[in-house]
Amino acid sequence: MSQNKKTHLLNKRDSQIVILESKEAKILLDLAKKTDEIFTLIRKNAGNSINIDKANNTIKAWNDFLIETSCYIKEINKDLNIEYLEPISIVLLKEEMKTLKQI
Repeated sequence: MSQNKKTHLLNKRDSQIVILESKEAKILLDLAKKTDEIFTLIRKNAGNSINIDKANNTIKAWNDFLIETSCYIKEINKDLNIEYLEPISIVLLKEEMKTLKQI
């Protein structure tokens, strides 16, 4: 990748530098890249080539999976006597999901 491309990517609002040590985290990063591609596509095509209900159900199921994954990581931390500070993105997602259930 060229230096200009790297600089451009780092200047994007959502860019992050990620340093990983574990195999599991590296796999999750690979999945995160694919997830970004897929859910960007779903949102762009909802109502066109993708049924809106199917798109919404897929997004909801994925969000439920993310929340459950966070809960599982919390349990692992508990077993290891390590404090788990839930990522703000998960806290906000939980609040969003609560709001959607109330509608």
